[in-house]
Amino acid sequence: MLFNSLSFLLFFVVFCLIYFRLGLTGQNRLLFFGGLFFYGFWKAEMVLLLLVCISFNFAGGIWLGRSSERFQKRIFVFLIVLNLGILIFFKYILFLLSVWNDTLGILFPSSVLSFPEIFLPVGISFYTFHNISYLSDIRSGKISPCSNFIRFGVYDLFFPLLLAGPIERPDSLLPQIEAERVIEEEGFISGVILFFWGIFKKVFIGDHLSLFTDKAMETGIQLPPGMVLWIAFSFAFQVYADFSGYTDAARGLAKMLGFRLSLNFNFPFISSSPSEFWKRWHISLST
Repeated sequence: MLFNSLSFLLFFVVFCLIYFRLGLTGQNRLLFFGGLFFYGFWKAEMVLLLLVCISFNFAGGIWLGRSSERFQKRIFVFLIVLNLGILIFFKYILFLLSVWNDTLGILFPSSVLSFPEIFLPVGISFYTFHNISYLSDIRSGKISPCSNFIRFGVYDLFFPLLLAGPIERPDSLLPQIEAERVIEEEGFISGVILFFWGIFKKVFIGDHLSLFTDKAMETGIQLPPGMVLWIAFSFAFQVYADFSGYTDAARGLAKMLGFRLSLNFNFPFISSSPSEFWKRWHISLST
């Protein structure tokens, strides 16, 4: 479900009608199962994979936190390799196998490997590094392991973050999951405004600019320097509108639910230097 789809809007309205009638425990359970539904809507097979990832990272975090310093490093490395292994398998295995077939298959036809279709889980890079961030903070002593499976599941499955972040540190998101959430009318309305502002940037700016840039890049003819510069500028602003639009929409959704997510873009195109641009672009990644 994309944020700008009718199916998501219907899902979120029903979700909110139930959410606001529940206490903290009920809200967290709804966020957990709502996250599973949101992921499963893309592909039902993802739900099982997510539950496996949540389970071993939840148990791994507790194992890491309770282990002595002597064994922590080995456990940490094992858990990181396991997370990265899942990411590499689903995201890069088809590419690696095709490279194998295209190279060695020419010289040794019998070595050509056949492989079944492997689905790419939506947001797998995001929640892989989300879990690595959690384990890293336990290893460094910044946080204690989460001892509640549902709360950890909410941390892993918080659906506003799936499509484009922002990347929330565990020491910022977990306390908000564990604390009572006060949702006031003013905060809810500002969340609605922020959500639709993000959708406006994505749909009416980013998508419309992509029509121009895609067509210009597919012409296959040499363009004058001025047109090339204009296309480059339009493409840069298209990426900004897409990315910042989704993150603003995510922040708006979270705000409606009583959460505060990090600002991810701060007018990067008014920067006076590359270093300032980086500080204003994808802030949650660079901090």
